[in-house]
Amino acid sequence: MAFRVFRKQLGWTQVELSQRSGYSDRVIRKAETGGKLRPQTIQELAAAMSVEGQIVTFADLTIDLESIRTLTEKNPASLATYEKL
Repeated sequence: MAFRVFRKQLGWTQVELSQRSGYSDRVIRKAETGGKLRPQTIQELAAAMSVEGQIVTFADLTIDLESIRTLTEKNPASLATYEKL
């Protein structure tokens, strides 16, 4: 669900991401609900969400919230940032 996190950080709707990426809003919904996507599709969505000052990578979009929890166990305050999105 990292797709939704990054999209919301940009202040974009699913339709806006669809237009910027060239993928249908159906693909965007599929990405945001954990549907299976081809690696090339994930890479192209990452490129579409990369803006000046914020590069989004394949790895950014494929990490899940449970992995984030594991990575932030020693710093609970940083987890709160993700949970707000």
